[in-house]
Amino acid sequence: MTTNGPLILHAQSNELGRELPLTGVPMILTGWAYVLADLQPWSHHQLLLISALMAIFDISLLAILYRDLRLWLIQIITLAFGVGSMIASMKLLHINLNLLNVLSFRLVLAIGVDYGIYTVLIWQKTHDIEHDMVGVIKPVLLAGLTALSGFGSLALARNPALTGLGIACSIGIFWSLVATIFFTLPAMAAFKPRAITTNRVSSS
Repeated sequence: MTTNGPLILHAQSNELGRELPLTGVPMILTGWAYVLADLQPWSHHQLLLISALMAIFDISLLAILYRDLRLWLIQIITLAFGVGSMIASMKLLHINLNLLNVLSFRLVLAIGVDYGIYTVLIWQKTHDIEHDMVGVIKPVLLAGLTALSGFGSLALARNPALTGLGIACSIGIFWSLVATIFFTLPAMAAFKPRAITTNRVSSS
């Protein structure tokens, strides 16, 4: 037998497990949608645990890499904005977490860190801001759009789990790009790169 509609929530799988079984009738409840709904509490726990561990690792790595409190704070705020906007968008679009799309948070966090590292390191070492920053923004933008189209193509998959994963990753990558271009760069523009400051002091 099949359900009248798709299984989405853990409460629905519990209701099936409670209402369908009959005494003396062997029955096995199975199916991809049922498994995804049944494992929602476990996936939520894994999301919190593994994402927290990954965030701690990334934050520590960035602190060692940048060695500049201001740049470190800019990067952390950028990541928080990207992930927070992703969660808000998924809530507004009524996209529920399942066994696969919880992976999107780790993927988006890793991609957001990469975009920030490329941008911040160039900013730290540049001698020509306009030339070097344009040179790094174009690859970051193209990489983001390529990843966006790649994960977005999963939205066309017939498997609901892959569809959810593709949509969640696309949303997260979009917000990571927005945060990097429209927050990270303006925030770093509030103070001058060390290289330029050193050159000006030397020339004077």
